[in-house]
Amino acid sequence: MIPVPGKDKLEQVLGAYLQQTWTPAPWLALNAGARVDAQRSVRSRGIASLRRQLGRVARGTLKLIYAEAFRAPSWNEAQSSNVNLLAADDLRPGTRPFGRKSLEQKLGAQRVLFGVFRSWWTDLIDLHRITRGGVRPLLSAEGKLPSLLSFSAQQYRNISPSTTWGSTHASKGASARARCATA
Repeated sequence: MIPVPGKDKLEQVLGAYLQQTWTPAPWLALNAGARVDAQRSVRSRGIASLRRQLGRVARGTLKLIYAEAFRAPSWNEAQSSNVNLLAADDLRPGTRPFGRKSLEQKLGAQRVLFGVFRSWWTDLIDLHRITRGGVRPLLSAEGKLPSLLSFSAQQYRNISPSTTWGSTHASKGASARARCATA
């Protein structure tokens, strides 16, 4: 890599996580967590998670989960540039809240799990391919030659929103002869 004045290649990152579990009744378990991420190039961020488990309902367990993820831009995404990669403009950290509901049911020696989830990103970092019409103003702003228009230019950018819905399925079991698990 070529050193660029005013751009620091050294990243100092700190992450801390606390978690507390409480079971006030045999059928109820609560789990709460908190995480703090600190990075010199990005403002510090706190994240919470909460999990509630309602168990022993007709030999099954119902789980409700909420959590949030945080992803700061890497040094490569935020600082690097080359012939094909234009420098990023003020990348922001991405956040992703996540919610999940699942039911695990015991049937003798067998277990079956079904769940649904939703997650939605804000400021997701994406490597964006720039069209020919959009390349010329960006190249001239960076002082690059017009001959670079023949290359496929790309740039890291934030995109929002991005939502994902999905489901999870799993089965696990054993018999006198064999053990089996699928997911």
